[in-house]
Amino acid sequence: MIQSTTVRRSVTIPKRQGQWSMTINVGDFDPEDIVVKTVNKFVEISAEKWGNGAVQANFTHRCQLPAYVDATTVSSQLYQDGTLVLRACPSA
Repeated sequence: MIQSTTVRRSVTIPKRQGQWSMTINVGDFDPEDIVVKTVNKFVEISAEKWGNGAVQANFTHRCQLPAYVDATTVSSQLYQDGTLVLRACPSA
């Protein structure tokens, strides 16, 4: 029997003027296991790692975007070292 493990992640949200960004380490997951989406003024990051027909590890992180951010501009970039960076522009 395979046990599921919930993986805790460290999230960094630098406080800057202008562009909003968030950095999260998702190095334990393959790119196809990671889902990033915006729902209203929230950004949601989730990932599931499957093995032998069962979930071996998973995590979900939900963060409310600051009021000054345009949620339609959220973009994500995954780097080879497993760092996922999300960015968004301020509202016009």
